[in-house]
Amino acid sequence: MSYREATFYFYTGTGNSYRVAVWMAGAVRNTGIDVTVRPIESARPSEEIGKGETALMGLVMPTHGFTAPRAILRFVLRLPRGWKTHAVVIATRAGSRVGSTYTPGFEGTATLLVALILALKGYRIRGTEAIDMPSNWIALHPGLVPDTVAGIVARAKKKAIHFMSSILSDRRRCTSWIVFLLGLLVLPLSLAYMLIGRPFLAKL
Repeated sequence: MSYREATFYFYTGTGNSYRVAVWMAGAVRNTGIDVTVRPIESARPSEEIGKGETALMGLVMPTHGFTAPRAILRFVLRLPRGWKTHAVVIATRAGSRVGSTYTPGFEGTATLLVALILALKGYRIRGTEAIDMPSNWIALHPGLVPDTVAGIVARAKKKAIHFMSSILSDRRRCTSWIVFLLGLLVLPLSLAYMLIGRPFLAKL
């Protein structure tokens, strides 16, 4: 795909989503494309997002309560119309390791919910992906040892770059519908987190 410009927005608490956004932006920049990377807090979408199929917009976010964070949903709902701008949506999730086996997190409805909103606003969805980064909910589990963190990060970087290579090669990459259906099963938990649990669990 012959993109002329790309804009990546990220929302991050501990840096996991930021790192993924930087990796993906770097993969695009290495092809000679002009790239902007911006946190949603300082974003100027109407000025930064290009129009048409030669522009790419990426959104990288953490998973909160098996769905997209409220801040991301507000941001996406306020975005200008896409005018066929291509878009990718990436969720970072809580990866870990048990023995020698890396265990994946679960993004639920996060990527497909945001992708649906973007599609309704006129963006052309080229891909959705979930990338495991080191789990940071250390009130729930012990902190991960450095070797585990390094292993998870290395796998994540490889996956992020491979995902972007597929998009730049004009291939669509979408999250499995099985994950989305499982996300619908836990949707009551997601809603409870967003409406009730967030003011309390977020403190952890």
